[in-house]
Amino acid sequence: MYKKSIIDHLFLVDNSESDNLKLFAEGEERISYIYNNKNLGYGSAHNIAIKRAFIKNSDYHIILNPDIEFRPEIISIILNFMEAHKDVGQLLPKVVYSTGKIQYLCKMLPTPLDLICKRFLPQNLMDKRMAKF
Repeated sequence: MYKKSIIDHLFLVDNSESDNLKLFAEGEERISYIYNNKNLGYGSAHNIAIKRAFIKNSDYHIILNPDIEFRPEIISIILNFMEAHKDVGQLLPKVVYSTGKIQYLCKMLPTPLDLICKRFLPQNLMDKRMAKF
């Protein structure tokens, strides 16, 4: 399916202990396999890919978990929306469970005080407050 995609390049960032995923990139010039040899964390791994996308002068960057499934036309729908709405910087499509029920992913932003307290106070003191985020 990737060969027919409107996606120009795929960065496959691998945080696993082995490099078995490199098989997906072999012989594919539009796939860059990045093996970290350790779990850098979700955000750090995506930052690596985003930096490489900037080097390639990418207009857009899609961040996906490996367990995400979507219909093939979704990427075109998202691209068309972004092209028609140049004032939009980020987009989160509607996410649903396999049953079709909406997953509510919107979160509140913690205040600076919340972040400081979360970092320096015992976890159990912050559990109730952080649950709303």
